[in-house]
Amino acid sequence: MARISFFDGFLWGAATAAYQIEGSPLADGAGSSIWHDWAHTPRRVRDEYGNPPCYITENGFPFPERPGRDTREDAERIAYLAAHVGRVGRSIEAGVDCRGYFHWTLMDNFEWAFGTSMPFGLLRTDFTTQERQWRASAYWYRDLIARGWMEES
Repeated sequence: MARISFFDGFLWGAATAAYQIEGSPLADGAGSSIWHDWAHTPRRVRDEYGNPPCYITENGFPFPERPGRDTREDAERIAYLAAHVGRVGRSIEAGVDCRGYFHWTLMDNFEWAFGTSMPFGLLRTDFTTQERQWRASAYWYRDLIARGWMEES
């Protein structure tokens, strides 16, 4: 395994609102998105656009609730985050001037296209009581931020 380190001052967060372009061939079949294109060809930012400072401001994974499944145990989201944050780290190592990453989203929310059926949050929201519960991915992301590095498998 290789260690991917993030520089001091790298910004971490969880987005709560931002302009977004929907679509991820891996998540909803809607086709390619800006994030998907960037993640697979990050050096284009460096080589074709003068390497401007960039921030990933929305990147997340919906994890639909299903009867009998505890959505606080979201290994699929952790795997998605590890893969995408790893791509950000490798891009930085390749010279891309990426200065921050913000997960979409901190809490489950109302999505215009899906209502509340596609929870993206690191924190589960009970829409009846408004109670928030930490998911395994929230702990994983917190620990990544505290360490500033991750093991890549």
